Amino acid sequence: MSWQETTITQLRLLIGDDNPSSYDFTDEQLSKFIAIGTIHVDTELAKWTTVTFGPYTVDVLNSVTITPDFTTNGAPKGFAYLVVLKAACLIANSEVRRLSKTSGWKIKDRGSEIDTTAVITTAKDTASNFCNNYEEARRLFEQGSYSASLAIFSSYRSATGDIIFDTQGWR
Repeated sequence: MSWQETTITQLRLLIGDDNPSSYDFTDEQLSKFIAIGTIHVDTELAKWTTVTFGPYTVDVLNSVTITPDFTTNGAPKGFAYLVVLKAACLIANSEVRRLSKTSGWKIKDRGSEIDTTAVITTAKDTASNFCNNYEEARRLFEQGSYSASLAIFSSYRSATGDIIFDTQGWR
């Protein structure tokens, strides 16, 4: 399996974009977030290339490619999980920026009130949660716990309730 086959599914399930009839993001968009996440993680873990089997070359301009493929080159699964967590953090932060254009304001006029601040607060909390989970998993990875982020990804269930990923791997 290639990185697209595994990490796009992981990312979809992590961000709650797992209903095929109404995806919020295309596979191409998620691939780009994963590729950008790879750049970040690879840079942040530059001292650990003997563990991560990096450095990685990423292209998002022509076609989305990551070389070598971190899901098949012997890198610990924890590296792939870090990439997916970082991609989720990037997506959540971009959603905060997108929502800030139309939400986060409060209007009071003659006894009536419109308040959209909760939308931004929730989006910020979600972004903070994804980014904090990434930072904690990266810290544990740097301390030698290469599969620490596994707990975040176990067990996955599809929209129909079938387990598609657990500690035994993909099914």
